[in-house]
Amino acid sequence: MEDSVVQYFYTLPKDSSFSSPADIHISWAGHRKCTASHNIGPRVLDTYKLVVVLSGKGYLEQDSHPAIPLSAGDMFFLFPLHLHHYWADPEDPWEIMWVAFNSSLCPRFLSSIHISHDHYVLNGILNDSLQRAMYQVINALGDESDQYRFCAIGALYTLFYKIDLALRNQEAALPEPEESIATKITAFIDQNFYLPIDMDTLCQHVSYSRSYISRIFKAEMGMTVSEYVQKTRIRNAQSLLRDTNISIQEVSYSVGIDDPLYFSKTFRKLVGISPRDYRNQAKARS
Repeated sequence: MEDSVVQYFYTLPKDSSFSSPADIHISWAGHRKCTASHNIGPRVLDTYKLVVVLSGKGYLEQDSHPAIPLSAGDMFFLFPLHLHHYWADPEDPWEIMWVAFNSSLCPRFLSSIHISHDHYVLNGILNDSLQRAMYQVINALGDESDQYRFCAIGALYTLFYKIDLALRNQEAALPEPEESIATKITAFIDQNFYLPIDMDTLCQHVSYSRSYISRIFKAEMGMTVSEYVQKTRIRNAQSLLRDTNISIQEVSYSVGIDDPLYFSKTFRKLVGISPRDYRNQAKARS
């Protein structure tokens, strides 16, 4: 059984006005439903090549990196003069589309979508919009007239745009990392320590339950939320005791503690001396 393939080539005329190294040039594009024997390389190309997996599975090696398994929805980039080897999975051979292109601007284009020699596979990125853009590149290259060449180049630019858009949507859909919850809570406390802060307020701020916040915060910060609130208030109280002449009671109120006796007790517990002694020592050192 042979591969089912549709592919088009465009040969740039030697006297073409499109000879500037900045001009993007598409030389080859196609669509192949592969058999189990599909095996390309190891080889190098003198162009960039984007390959999209429509269905099935396969594998890619580039440079000295180990083989990467690929499946429907993935895409990968090959770099000029970099040794590569890719092949279909024998049990579930893939169906692929590709476009080969070149320009001095390519590194900038690829960098804008975070593609590099160490990161050249995008998993699960393909959507209907991207697939249509790939078909537009392939179909436009089927007519070798310059006007259709412009259409193919325009479709390639659109494809890059849609890859960037898909990546942004993919990132937006990711669940918020657990450590960012603790970061969000500490930032809220640092900026609002002088206000009454309870767990209900924090739950509303980060949109998570009390038990979840408590567990994640303790795991990330090594202390409870209330312990962090206390330390933040006392740290700011130290600054007020050093840098202002307001009374101990006013310092207590200024850091969100309405009971000056409780404030003094907490201060001594965390700092080791009373607020008054701390102020006197700070003045003596200044």
